[in-house]
Amino acid sequence: MAMVMSTNLKSIREKELSISREKLARRTQNVSIGTIRNAEYGNRITNTKAMEILNAVNAIRSEFQLPLVTLNDLGLILY
Repeated sequence: MAMVMSTNLKSIREKELSISREKLARRTQNVSIGTIRNAEYGNRITNTKAMEILNAVNAIRSEFQLPLVTLNDLGLILY
């Protein structure tokens, strides 16, 4: 049985922001729900997509008056 490891992005999205992948994807310029899912499960994504996700996460965090996170905090695996 393969073990699926999730990144911090999933935890931040679900537990801290309480938003769906769809809502997060809509806050980006050009990131699909599938790309967010892949990123959450530790699949590699491009630096461009990672930065779009980071910017969207931080925009939402700002709205909730939460401290901003870094790309490293999200734990994404990049190309």
